[in-house]
Amino acid sequence: MSLIAPLTLARIIVIALYAIVALISFRRLIPRLSTNYRRLALSIFALQAVVSLLALQAVDSNTYVLRLFRIIGENSVGVAVAGMQLALVAEIALMTAWLGRGQPAWRRIYLAGFGLLFFFLVWDELSLWRVFDEHSDLFYILAGVVVVLLTARVALRSPRHTWIWFACLLIGLAISAAGGIVLDQPANLSICEPLGLLHFSAFLDRQQCLFSLIEESLELLGIWLVLVAMLGLLSDVVPRPKRPLRWLLYALPVVTFVVCVGVSDKNTARVHEDIQASPADVSFESGVRLYGYQIERVEANYLEVSLWLSALPFGYNGLGYSVHLIDPVTATTLSSRDKFVSVSGSRVRGPWHLPVFRQSLQLDSVADFPRNQAFLVVLSIWREAGDQFARQKVVSSDLGLLNDTQVVLAVFVIPSESAPASPAALATFEDAMTLGLVDLPERARSAETLAISFNWRAENEVTEDYVQFLHFGNEETGEWWVYDQQPLGARLPTRLWYSGLADSETWEISLPADLAPGRYEVFTGLYRQTDLQRLPARDVEGNPFTDARIPLGSVTIERI
Repeated sequence: MSLIAPLTLARIIVIALYAIVALISFRRLIPRLSTNYRRLALSIFALQAVVSLLALQAVDSNTYVLRLFRIIGENSVGVAVAGMQLALVAEIALMTAWLGRGQPAWRRIYLAGFGLLFFFLVWDELSLWRVFDEHSDLFYILAGVVVVLLTARVALRSPRHTWIWFACLLIGLAISAAGGIVLDQPANLSICEPLGLLHFSAFLDRQQCLFSLIEESLELLGIWLVLVAMLGLLSDVVPRPKRPLRWLLYALPVVTFVVCVGVSDKNTARVHEDIQASPADVSFESGVRLYGYQIERVEANYLEVSLWLSALPFGYNGLGYSVHLIDPVTATTLSSRDKFVSVSGSRVRGPWHLPVFRQSLQLDSVADFPRNQAFLVVLSIWREAGDQFARQKVVSSDLGLLNDTQVVLAVFVIPSESAPASPAALATFEDAMTLGLVDLPERARSAETLAISFNWRAENEVTEDYVQFLHFGNEETGEWWVYDQQPLGARLPTRLWYSGLADSETWEISLPADLAPGRYEVFTGLYRQTDLQRLPARDVEGNPFTDARIPLGSVTIERI
């Protein structure tokens, strides 16, 4: 058992980091800035400190307002603050290069290049290029080495009183790199193992790593020190800015923040285009979202199910999913598999650049399943919390639900390998459905079961649900009794009929006890489930049946 919760420890560390940086910079750096530059630096520091603490508070909260402050991924506030700081560094570096016309050319070139580099960092912050490109770490390491060498060279050739700003710049870059490269690495999560009595990865049901909780705060603090350094260099060039420059300095953070908040290069529709699979938009509690799925039968032995999932920041540890193959008639599970979510596979960018990861698993032994029978492919999301696996409730879904935690991805049918011979046609319907000869008993008793066998064939794929009706008309009294159900029963709705289907179904019809005895003419036909309109039917010679009713013959009902 840990002595202190990792989330609490993370908050303490972040507060300590800000306190240390504030203590040093407010004594050694901030007083060297003129009033306008000092106000800007202090305002940005206060803003990012609030955002960092709210981001930590949001880790174990599902409140929408707090979710906005989560630092990684779709967080519109944290990402915007980080992007704003980077943009401010770039803008002030370019401003210093432009306004400092009395500076040596090599120093102005250095500042202009530094500004352009930080504009690239703004793009990366908003697009998460470093997350998706496997060579990004090498790029940043090489770029960092070049920047450090150039900065050291420029500093040595600059006046001695500016060295403190170059030192601040290098320290800021080092702190930011510690957070952005060293701690922000999935491969380094082994450092999240228990350390003595502190189990850094075990709090609540999220099992988050302590270091993942503080790395963004380190990045923000480091870039703030770079910003202070750039303000120091600008103050050396323009000690007392005139009113236009002052207004520009105050307007830049606001404008840049608004631009960063509004930048999102992905929406749900674009994600659906990228994944090239069956689209979905299903949200689970704790911020898990399903964007699409794909179900394929491979070599007739198993089903391969692919999912495209995303989760809110810090939401992947302990996150898993289950896929079940369920018989909708008996509600029994025929096959299932559980798997933890992986973040090492292929991915696309989601809204607010949140990574959408592809998951894949196989359901075995489907080769032994009954043919021409529908099976539900059902997804559930869960989180590991100790020795418990808590299913996540569905918040919203454009797919059907089996219950409040299970989403029906698809209805799967295993076709018959060899279709029986085509039955003699009795009638043909639209959608190329054919009704074969019907086995109708000559006699039956009221209150007992009447068995009628139907033979069906589909020449083309059927996409709608149809219901078959039976009309029993008493020849003497003119009274009618009606019975409806799906042609092949609940096991295979017509919308799942495939081209070449040939199958039969025996209806077991419970006759009413009060059904009057006598001779009944029996008719059948189909109607659409959506609008209850009968489907036109024709005989073998192409003549339409009256009222789209097909005569099957007669049956005599007797009293018990």
